Amino acid sequence: MPIPFTCPHCGLQTSVSGEYLGTSGPCAQCGKTITVPATATASALALSPEQSRRVPVTILVVLAIVGVFVVCGALPVFFLASTAYEGTRKRANINAAEVQVRLFKNQLELYNLTVKSYPSTDQGLEALRTAPADLADLDSWQGPYLKGSVPLDPWGNPYQYESPGRFHPEKYDLWSFGPDGTDCTDDDIGNWTQE
Repeated sequence: MPIPFTCPHCGLQTSVSGEYLGTSGPCAQCGKTITVPATATASALALSPEQSRRVPVTILVVLAIVGVFVVCGALPVFFLASTAYEGTRKRANINAAEVQVRLFKNQLELYNLTVKSYPSTDQGLEALRTAPADLADLDSWQGPYLKGSVPLDPWGNPYQYESPGRFHPEKYDLWSFGPDGTDCTDDDIGNWTQE
C-alpha cells in the first residue's frame, strides 16, 4: 500500500511503498537525503513547507476564537464568584461580631462576679482592661478581664456599651453597628439579638 510522503527540504509530494518506512535515501527532486517516517501515521502527517507555514496561522486563529469564548464565558463566572465571595465575607464578619459580643458578655459576667456590678456607661468596656478610678471598692476589681486593647468590630467601628441598657434595663446593652456602620438599624448585632 503506497504511503503519502513529503520531502521536508523541497516539499515534493510523493508516495512510497510501506516497505521503505524508516529508511533513508535521496529525494527525487532535490537530491537531499531524506528519511521516510517509520510509521504510516507519521508519513501521512508530513506537511510541505508551504502547508507548515499555514498551520501556525490557523492555530492562532482557532486559539483566538477559543480565547474569546473562554473570556466571555469566564466573565459571568468571575462576577458570580466575586459576588459569592462578598456574601461569604459579609457573613464571616457578622459571625465574628456575634462571637465578639458573646466573649464580651462572658468577660462582663466575670467582672460582675467580682465587682458586684456591671461597668457604668461612662466606664465602658475599658473597665475590663483597667480598674475604673471611680470604682467604690478598688480591691474588688480582679482584672484584667480582657487582655490587650478593646477590639473594634469587623467594620472598624468601636463596640457600643450602655448600662443600664434600653433592651436590658437590669444589666447592659452591648452591640456593633453592623455592616452599615449606622446605629439603630436592622443589621445591628447586639446581646439582645442573640437571645
